[in-house]
Amino acid sequence: MIESIKKKNYTIGQLEKLVDYIGLLQTREILSAWAGHKVARIALTDAKIKNSINLLSSIGLNIEVKKSKIFLKKDIGKAGWSNKFLEGENLNLNLGEWLLYVSNDQQKSYNSMKADENEDESALGEDLGIPNCCIDFYDRNRERAFQKQNDFVPLVLENTKGDGPYNFWNNYVTQYFGYSLLSFFPCSFNCKNAANFAQNTYELLNTYLPFHAKKTIHFQKQNLIYTEYKGIHMYENSKYIKSTKTLDLSNTIFHSTLKSKAASLNNYLEAKKIFILNKNSLKIIYKDQSVKYFDSPNISNCIFK
Repeated sequence: MIESIKKKNYTIGQLEKLVDYIGLLQTREILSAWAGHKVARIALTDAKIKNSINLLSSIGLNIEVKKSKIFLKKDIGKAGWSNKFLEGENLNLNLGEWLLYVSNDQQKSYNSMKADENEDESALGEDLGIPNCCIDFYDRNRERAFQKQNDFVPLVLENTKGDGPYNFWNNYVTQYFGYSLLSFFPCSFNCKNAANFAQNTYELLNTYLPFHAKKTIHFQKQNLIYTEYKGIHMYENSKYIKSTKTLDLSNTIFHSTLKSKAASLNNYLEAKKIFILNKNSLKIIYKDQSVKYFDSPNISNCIFK
């Protein structure tokens, strides 16, 4: 019993180090792999790969590293987040990142790496723990997503039946602010399989990293206005009033992926009240009582409960 407690405390210590070193989202993946829930696929730079492998090995994990680096193309308006890869012959090999496939089973790590190299999305998706319905959704829609920035938020919302609020367990949009229980695109914001996956991840995170689990749940309950090219905006502590289809912003803390001097930031920062007209349209009343309407397929109103 004492040895078991010592081992758990050692693992927690190593996981906390990983949070500081490679971030919460990738540490969440490592924890799921360590628990045997899935294979984790993470990306690391030259500067971090050696120390990370040593940490992962110390808690009994097996790692395979893809032979060639990936080069990420930064999305517009999303704080450096990347959903696409750069391709070409003149890429700077000193940059880029290595893909690691991490599991508590060496064969699983190897199989996942080979599935990725062979572009076998279905096999890789299963290894990564993605529900079949979400794998199928990804396969059906990846060409549409690639036409823009390869972001699936608008497609997930489009595939979600009815108006919000939607199931907060599936709010992976908060990944842009560093918090999410999902590592994949759910087929809808009300997908039961994705929600079950998120709940299992939460229980695991709460056992080993309870402070981070509590913060993640808090942020997944927040409302966001997603735009394809003009930032993602989160209204922390806002309340959605379904009878009037409005966001009450009276006690809101505003977060955005845009830089402070971005031209379009004030369209969302200075809002006093937001009317959600439909999934892609909104009416904003500002603090100076002026009014603006926004209607675009590049807008996704992500309302959760």
